Amino acid sequence: MLLVRRGRPPLEGVLTLPGGRVESGETLPAAAAREVREETSLEVIATQHVTTVEVAASASTPRYVIAVFATRLLGAADDARAGSDAAEIVWADVTSLAALGVPAPTCEAISIVLAAAASSAVAQGRES
Repeated sequence: MLLVRRGRPPLEGVLTLPGGRVESGETLPAAAAREVREETSLEVIATQHVTTVEVAASASTPRYVIAVFATRLLGAADDARAGSDAAEIVWADVTSLAALGVPAPTCEAISIVLAAAASSAVAQGRES
């Protein structure tokens, strides 16, 4: 799983999924792909909206509503580099997310994405 460590407030230092604000006139899938590119240098296509989660950075900051997308990588994973507001990128095994300090809502969203991917793979196997 590709994660980014935020390099700026309000989530500075937090290891989470790539993401950010939706620009005026931008679709959610386009915003997801742009944010991945800006933060990791990877080109992806947002293939499916999987879930939406709410996260509060702290009691003194607003809540964030995050649309989580499954994506398809268009290049090589080795091309990943931290950029934009990412302090670093981390390739993590999903079993180590909690130990790495990934916030619980992010872990839950990743679990939903993985379950959806597994379900899709099973469904595609039945259609073949």
